[in-house]
Amino acid sequence: MKNKRYLIGMACVTSLVFGMSAYAVKPVQTDEPANTDESTCGLTTITLGDGSKYCIGLSSHEGNTWEYSVSEISGKSLSHWNLGIPSCIEHITEHSPEENYDITDGSTGFEGIKWDVNESFTEGRFTITLDGDYPEITILAQAKAGTAENARTGEVKGPDCSVTPDSFTPDSFTPDNVTPDMEVCDYIYAVHDKGLNDSQIVRYHPSTGIEPLGPSREGYDIEGVEITLNGAMDGVMYGAGSDHGQDPGMLYEIDMATGEIIDESKVCNNGLDGISFNPRTNELWGWSETDGLVNLEKGCETVIPPEANFEVEDLSWNNAGDVLYFVYNVGSNPNSNDASKPHGIGKYVSETEVVEWEVCNFEASEIEALEVDEEGNLLVGFHDHGTQLVTVINPETCAVSGGIEVVKYNDIEAIAVCPPEPSEE
Repeated sequence: MKNKRYLIGMACVTSLVFGMSAYAVKPVQTDEPANTDESTCGLTTITLGDGSKYCIGLSSHEGNTWEYSVSEISGKSLSHWNLGIPSCIEHITEHSPEENYDITDGSTGFEGIKWDVNESFTEGRFTITLDGDYPEITILAQAKAGTAENARTGEVKGPDCSVTPDSFTPDSFTPDNVTPDMEVCDYIYAVHDKGLNDSQIVRYHPSTGIEPLGPSREGYDIEGVEITLNGAMDGVMYGAGSDHGQDPGMLYEIDMATGEIIDESKVCNNGLDGISFNPRTNELWGWSETDGLVNLEKGCETVIPPEANFEVEDLSWNNAGDVLYFVYNVGSNPNSNDASKPHGIGKYVSETEVVEWEVCNFEASEIEALEVDEEGNLLVGFHDHGTQLVTVINPETCAVSGGIEVVKYNDIEAIAVCPPEPSEE
């Protein structure tokens, strides 16, 4: 349903935000006492068989470069540590420190890369630079002091080099299924919730970052946005008015270059929390806190009534038009943004007209925005996340595979991208 331009290398999109420059940091050799307070580790504490403890984990991932922090907490002096990335061995272009480095550990048989440290080591930083920006997954690290039987492993974040990395260049940022002159479709569009009823339309491109489209729209509370294509192949973006805006239940046509509201029409009596075009039927669907799942082509007709304990925030059809995904928050007061309450992803199957509420569950910031990309992944936006524009989630496994970091405009109420050019029959 969505075009490729904005999503090239989405699983490793960090490189588009932070750049591709590499750096190397030598391990810090110090005579100061090691960190003996396990509670301040902040990473992964690996406890060996004899009780010796070490703090190990990913401290930075910028572009192609991954930096790890290692420190001794208590017990024996560390002899060496290993990073379990066997798929990345042939993709390493730089590593620091350059000395005491190996790609095998003959003593433990652990697969990955190995750094030996000297007797005076208490803490340090270690970096690898790869030939691309690979996605971040959970891997194993191993610490060893003494015999091989004393070594133990722990989970850390690291690269997955078994997949194709991002290869974005400005000259290649043109898909094969959209005409090159469709400049408006080069972007991810989103709605930043500046306040209760003053929506800011923004757009994001890897080469320019995030930028506002015109001023904040005072009096409007736009909770959903969706893009369709008319016969001339111009992008047409629609926004939905929620209960907190000046006129709930409105459908706004939004200029994709300026963010200006150029037309509006009343489609529901109550506010809408999200909208999505079905790519198979071209019908516009929405979710209303009062009416539930509605078909806007049939006079805001309720298809599925709202569920008392689930507050749906946004929805999006998959590319086949047979599954409608939605994001929701759970609890007596879902608007509290309580991270201890579950936030999840559900789906409606059109063939059976059945809703499955708990497809994926997360204990994280309140999810408020949803869109489906061309690969079928879910792009989700969080309430007042801090630095995150969108996060990418696989709906089949619920695995988080990447995201886009931004400096501002990070309270995302809605996300929209252009669909691909319709195929000629």
